[in-house]
Amino acid sequence: MSRISPQLGMRLERFLQGNGEKQLMDWLNIRDPDSHAAFIEQLYRDLREIADTLQTQAHHALDKEEWLRDQIRNMLARQNYDVGSESDYRGHTDLLVKQASCKTNWIGEAKVHRSYDDLEHGMLQLYTRYCVGTEKDNGMVIFVFNANAKLVVTKWQKKIEDEKLCDHQPPIVPVPNHPFDFDSKHIHSSGLDMKTRHMFCYMHYSPQDS
Repeated sequence: MSRISPQLGMRLERFLQGNGEKQLMDWLNIRDPDSHAAFIEQLYRDLREIADTLQTQAHHALDKEEWLRDQIRNMLARQNYDVGSESDYRGHTDLLVKQASCKTNWIGEAKVHRSYDDLEHGMLQLYTRYCVGTEKDNGMVIFVFNANAKLVVTKWQKKIEDEKLCDHQPPIVPVPNHPFDFDSKHIHSSGLDMKTRHMFCYMHYSPQDS
């Protein structure tokens, strides 16, 4: 194990004093994670924060999947993720996040909720077009511009369960500390288990005060 030079030690100490340990650990989980699971956990925390930020800017947002996808990509890139959109990975993915040291390729679909068939199409793209099966995890970021996101979530969960989308394996698991997000487990055509994180971004904006 190489020794840390005094100069680097001083810079680390100054960084920790100014930013705290959490910011350094977040950076390490992105650039040098202990495992695939640690990287995915950090990615989902950051994606949730991005979705929360976009919700607060709903009055500036465009109802266009490409524009919304690019906002996610750009924010992830600013956080030091190796991320691309329209990357050629068995087709042109919405979002492809890579982490070389833990050999992770995470594929995400950014979808504006217009119908549940559109959401199903996004799932089919993940499971029948892009994913090999060895990725273990993938995700959907779903933008809801109409009112009542809770109803959208409930109906989407029911469609996944009733129709056994992409060979769904119950149960659906709610994400702690968030009222809409959930995980679903599926069997890929390769025979391998995969898990999808469904993240919801509530973009409805209809002021009634004027």
